[in-house]
Amino acid sequence: MHTSNIAGKKGSLTSLDFVLALFRFGFGLPVRRITPPPKELVTPDTLTKPKQTSLVDYRSGNLSLGRTAVLNDLGAIPQVSLDCFESVALPPLRGQIDIASIKTLLEHAEVWSRDSGWTALKKEPKVSGVFEEATFEPLRR
Repeated sequence: MHTSNIAGKKGSLTSLDFVLALFRFGFGLPVRRITPPPKELVTPDTLTKPKQTSLVDYRSGNLSLGRTAVLNDLGAIPQVSLDCFESVALPPLRGQIDIASIKTLLEHAEVWSRDSGWTALKKEPKVSGVFEEATFEPLRR
């Protein structure tokens, strides 16, 4: 059977496709052109893995399980210098925020020291071994 190309271009509708479409249309069937399958199946280089935050543990309301799920989904977190973080990630501070007066208030409350940093914290947070609620509890006063 001869199938001439109606538009004369590769990938356009052939006369056979056109006749089949008319036939389908006449019987009230959906008219669609069937795309041939790809010549070779492309597989991804890496396997997909479900996000921890889409699993039941995260949705349970348990803060500890939720925290672990978020950290597992994040993976490795890059560390950058404070200068880089301030210049690239943080928005500019509003004019009414006075960092110097905030530091002075924290010093008077004996929560922060210019020499040693956060004096209210018993241990350095990254080595304390407890969750943030317990680590930062002394700052609530």
